[in-house]
Amino acid sequence: MGNFIEQFMNYINAGNIWIGLLLLLLLYVIKKSPIKVLAYLDEKKLKNFEQANLLLESEAIGDEYKQFIKEELERAIFKKYAGISTDRKTRKILCEFYETHKDTFLWDQIRWAYKYMVFDGNEVSIKISPFSNIGRWIVTVYSWMIAIVGLTVLAIGVFYMHSDYLQLIGYSILGAFLIFMGLLFSSMNFSYHNAVKIKKYLKNL
Repeated sequence: MGNFIEQFMNYINAGNIWIGLLLLLLLYVIKKSPIKVLAYLDEKKLKNFEQANLLLESEAIGDEYKQFIKEELERAIFKKYAGISTDRKTRKILCEFYETHKDTFLWDQIRWAYKYMVFDGNEVSIKISPFSNIGRWIVTVYSWMIAIVGLTVLAIGVFYMHSDYLQLIGYSILGAFLIFMGLLFSSMNFSYHNAVKIKKYLKNL
């Protein structure tokens, strides 16, 4: 810990503020485990489910309120395990759609494409607007730009900063972070690509 602080102050005094900040970020990631945060959130959700079940069993709650609580509980459970928050009718249609086409699509593909789905009775179709098509290309271009910058930073660190171990670490972390952000940004297109795939499949039925 003392070495980290000493190196941080050295880089700040030398004007390399961003390298110092990267060292602090690395220290924070090491000390803070995201698993603990996720475990806390899951525990909180579980307590909410338990409280809802207790309310359903209570005689002090009227039937109309119990029906409301039951619907919200079913919605929350479906959201937790299926990743989609919607009403009971749509949940039923989605489950039937999955059962019919589960040999072709995974549930995650249906979940990603859900925002493009249109429901007409029990029929499911896909509607992709011109704006969504434009947005898809914007996301693709920016993802590649971020990833290329990340690769450039990583290459600079490997080929030009190998004599300074800490600068090499700083450039490597920054380059890897930018590449990761490019991949993360590109994941915004998951919904679009899966919607296109399902739309083509339904069109050929």
